[in-house]
Amino acid sequence: MMHRVSAQTRLQEFATVMELLKVDDWEVMYTGESMHLALDTVPAGIWSG
Repeated sequence: MMHRVSAQTRLQEFATVMELLKVDDWEVMYTGESMHLALDTVPAGIWSG
């Protein structure tokens, strides 16, 4: 069963992991509520043009 999370929760998860991995700089391109879950299901080729 898929558990829906908010965009804010997902961003916090990224921040936690990036700190753990000691990543110097990062950003998430698509942060809106309507996009963050859709990116899990859209084939990568659609976004690469």
